[in-house]
Parts: sequence; C-alpha cells; structure tokens
Amino acid sequence: MVITDSQSCSLSVPLSVLKIDLAPLCNMSAVVTPGLCNTATNTFTLSGTIALTNNATGGIIVLADGLQSTSVSVSNAETAIPFSVTGLLSDGSPHLLLATLSGCGTTSTTYTAPQSCSITPLPTLSLEKLVDKSKAKIGDVLTYTIVVTNSGTTAGTNVVVRDSSTTGLTYLANSATAPVGTTFIQGLPFSTWTIGSINAGQSLSLTFQARVDSSGILYNKATIPGDTATVCTSVPFIMCAGDSYEFTLTAPTGRSSYKWYKDNVEISGQTTNVLTVTGPGTYSLAVDNVSGKCPDFSCCPFIIEEDSLPTFQALALPATCAGNQAQANGKIVLSSYNPAYTYQYSLGSSFNEAAVLSGAAQVIPAGGVLMSNLASPATTQAYTIRVYNASGCYTDVTVLLLPTVCGCPPEVCVPYVISQSKRAKRIGDPR
Repeated sequence: MVITDSQSCSLSVPLSVLKIDLAPLCNMSAVVTPGLCNTATNTFTLSGTIALTNNATGGIIVLADGLQSTSVSVSNAETAIPFSVTGLLSDGSPHLLLATLSGCGTTSTTYTAPQSCSITPLPTLSLEKLVDKSKAKIGDVLTYTIVVTNSGTTAGTNVVVRDSSTTGLTYLANSATAPVGTTFIQGLPFSTWTIGSINAGQSLSLTFQARVDSSGILYNKATIPGDTATVCTSVPFIMCAGDSYEFTLTAPTGRSSYKWYKDNVEISGQTTNVLTVTGPGTYSLAVDNVSGKCPDFSCCPFIIEEDSLPTFQALALPATCAGNQAQANGKIVLSSYNPAYTYQYSLGSSFNEAAVLSGAAQVIPAGGVLMSNLASPATTQAYTIRVYNASGCYTDVTVLLLPTVCGCPPEVCVPYVISQSKRAKRIGDPR
C-alpha cells in the first residue's frame, strides 16, 4: 500500500487483509389459532407455534397478549415451539400477540378474538306435585297442589307449567287458587299456569280440584322444561259378589325383573310385565328389584273390591173389596231393606230392563210401599222387583198378585142325580 502526504512524499508499506466470517442473524415468526369461547368464563385460549431460524443460543420466549402473558423455553437449534395463552377475553376485537427472545428479537402477529359468549346464569327450577287422596271412589273430589321452586341464583321469568290428567278426572271450574302475579288457564288436553317472575330461593304453589269419574289408576302430571312431576290415585273397581270378571294388567316392557303382589304378598310365578286378575284384591308391582320408581301399578296399586248383593223381602197384597167391587188398591211392599237402596220393577217373572214400569232407579219410599193402586188382575199377575245397592249390585225378587173375589159368586144351574146309597132295614129284607 502507498501512502502520500500533502508534500507529495510517499511511502510504500505492505498490507495484510484479514477475512471475518459473521454468523447469520436469528429470526422468528408466529402462527396462531384462537380457540372457542368458554361460556362459563367468557374467555378463550390462543394456541400457536413459534418458528425459529438461525437459533444459535436458545433461551426463554416471552409471549404477551394484552394483559395476559406466558413464557416457553427453547433450546438452541430448535426450529418450532408450540405455545398457548389462556384466559384471553372473548370480545370479538383484533388482538396483537408479541413474542420476544433475547438475541433473536421480537415478532408479532394479529388475529381476531371470538365473539363474547357471556350468558347470564339461568334459574334452577324444580316441580313438586301433591294430591290429597291416594285412594278415592267415583264422585270424590281430589285436591291437587303444584309447587314450583327456584333454587338458583337468578330470578326466573315467564315460567309456564303445563298440567294434564288421564281420562277419568274432570277439572272443577273456578277451583284453582293461583298466587298473585300468576295466571292459571284451564284447558284440554292440558291447562297452563304462567308465572311472571319467581325470585331466587322462592317457591310458589297452585291448588285446583278435579272430580273422579271412573275407576282405575288416575294420573295427574305437571311439566316445565327440565322437570316433570306426577301423582296418582287408585279408584277401586267395585264388582258384585258372584260376578265373573277378568282384568289384564300390563306394565311397560324393558325391565330386568317383575314382581307382582296381591295384598302385599308376592304372587308366585308372576314374573312378566303382564298379570291377569280374576278376583278381588290390591295388586301392585315392583320392577328391577327397586320400589318407588313409580311404573304403572307401583306407586298406586290396582284395586278390585267386591260388594255383597242387597237383601230384602217383597210381598204383593191383593186389592180389597168394597161390597161386591174389587178396589184398585193392590200393593207391592218391601221390608227388611237398607234405606239407601234404590229400586225398579217390571211385569213378568223376570226383570225386563226394556219395559220398566217405575222409571229410573229411585230410593225406596218410607214404609217400603212401592205401589198402592194396583187393580185386581183377572188372573194371577207376576211382578219382578230389582233392588240396587250403592255399588249398582242388584237382587231380583218376583211376587205374585192374586185376583180379588168380592161377595158370592153368581148362581149357576147345575144338573145332578140323587141316589140312595144306604137305608134302614125293613121287614122282609134278607137277613
């Protein structure tokens, strides 16, 4: 190399050139995927991967997204590091993720957070159903109570309870008693009870009544979204002593075991879902070796009762005479009967339902006189009286009304022959 100064003096000196190798610069980038919003916290998790090139030293990568941050370790020469950042707010807005590694600088990426999924806590509603009679008879009035309870932390609004009954129950109009702020509407096939608002920790009750119209097992069910409550009442079938009858009880299929009971005693050999009943008793069912699950015939049994036939005595009294004239005052009179019995009668030696003379069944009059104006028949007349008890069981008795004969019968000329069959002995008679 030649060096020249301002005076044009120069000097030649040797020059050595050194070769310096510089290491390539570290570089990184990020790829991210936002997760779904968690409805319980309204947050999401961001997952992704940091890609590194020329990573000679490794270290700690610090990741920051708003107020949330995390860190991951990276060894030298690693080229891809997975990561996740949790607890990020779901707000539907753009987010910026920064990733910093000492000696490698900082990289950033933007993305959009998922929309908010914040849900106001729902009320926790439950139902309870009550009935005042587990056993009733036709004509009884049952009182039902529905209880709605909110065990949650927030109020429930516009809660609709649907109530329905099986055939055999008739709702009594205007019998419902609903709390203030609620509305009950009776209808078919279901009635509705609408609750405008029920506070957290509050219970509301509704009562109404229905009349029993038929025998069997009568169910009443109330439902709200997420809950159902059912109650039942047994109404015995009343059969008459001596009647022949058969009932078939069928429970739902699909159970692992069935045990039928009569009067709380297990019926031997009856292990299917079907039972044939031909006699009086209280029949119930246990399934899956568990009681209280309330399949048919479990909570409410099927009941058959037999009623005895009514007993009484009947007598036909002929018409009396006034001189030679029979009066129209023949009577049919009952005795030894229950005053609660009712009766009908017809002509003939057997009861004729199609030709009843007394109309609909009616209470036996005081004194037991069913008829007191019967004319004297020309020949003996049969009447059949049918007497019913409260269960509709009946007994038939036939009486005979005899003709009445008044005064002497009219004169009749009857020819006859007189012959002597015996006389006193006379002189000359053989000895």
